[in-house]
Amino acid sequence: MTLHTYTTYCCTCGQIGAVHTSENDQPYSQNWERTRLENLGGSETSPRCIACKAPLDDSHIIPGKPGDYT
Repeated sequence: MTLHTYTTYCCTCGQIGAVHTSENDQPYSQNWERTRLENLGGSETSPRCIACKAPLDDSHIIPGKPGDYT
């Protein structure tokens, strides 16, 4: 089974995006992890707003998944 984790960010300009992490959580199988940005720029460890290019930090994290805000 794959475990999906979303860290959703909201920029001060109103842009919403997320860091989506998928990982294998099955015992006795090969471990793997994949992280991707959804509607964000920068990198997984230093996300940026795609609209205004502002850096996003922990103060920009909001609850839920990005689809909850559309």
